[in-house]
Amino acid sequence: MNTAPTPGPSGPGPPLWLLLELTYRCPLHCVFCYNPTEFARTGAELPTEDWLRVLREARALGAVQLGLSGGEPMVLNVVLHRLNIDHVGEILDMAERLGAQYVELANTQYYGWAWLNRQQLLPSRAQLARAEAATQRFRERVAGRIQVYFVVPDYFERRPKACMGGLGSVFLGIAPDGIAMPCHAARMLPGLDLPNVRSADIRTIWYDSPAFNRFRGEAWMKEPCRSCPERTHDFGGCRCQAYLLTGDATNTDPVCDLSPHHQLVTDAVARAERDAALAARAEHVLVFRDHRISIKAP
Repeated sequence: MNTAPTPGPSGPGPPLWLLLELTYRCPLHCVFCYNPTEFARTGAELPTEDWLRVLREARALGAVQLGLSGGEPMVLNVVLHRLNIDHVGEILDMAERLGAQYVELANTQYYGWAWLNRQQLLPSRAQLARAEAATQRFRERVAGRIQVYFVVPDYFERRPKACMGGLGSVFLGIAPDGIAMPCHAARMLPGLDLPNVRSADIRTIWYDSPAFNRFRGEAWMKEPCRSCPERTHDFGGCRCQAYLLTGDATNTDPVCDLSPHHQLVTDAVARAERDAALAARAEHVLVFRDHRISIKAP
């Protein structure tokens, strides 16, 4: 009987976090959706029996956390961007009226459709600071009755996030057509031959596939990551972000201020500052449909 390799320094542990993206179908048309921009070209969705087999195989391998994704959201997760981030206070007040126990304020991360719309969606530093301050005031007022999680956009950090705890370390995602991915957006990475659960079992995919082993460890790293003492904490940042910004998935994530490509991020933020200022002035000549204006209080 085959058994999985022993977790530890000599090899990866099991896929602790399993995400099943059941469908790409959705009645919404969000400009910040992380789904692949070419999702219409993906294969047929997996049948129920294949999903059940994936669940059994992943559980036997050691998965302990399951996420189900796809379709229309049924959870209070608000995606923030330049056009709505100044309404964070009102969003949180609405969450309180609804009796929410948990609210995630997720600033847009720029993949998929959000990458195409980045210039229109990236907020200014001033907007971000106001939103964080409003969130903190709300937390203090509700005194723990509502848990609020505020996700800062990568572009405003000095160091990158430890994307998925390192690709191939803990996260295994399955797309609607059965493609297995080491992160939500891995389909975009060129040369990454992603396996499919239709033709391979979860154990083989996780431990043996070149796609899941491609960015494990440190051998793939370039400088400055290769000799950086933080490489064991941030794993060089996000591979998809590195690819989108520099064209090479093995480069240091440009969010890091040690990256030779960091200016690509600072330039994008500087453009957002200028664009936000122009938009603020333009808003004075526009009147948007708004119930607070059209319906007067009694």
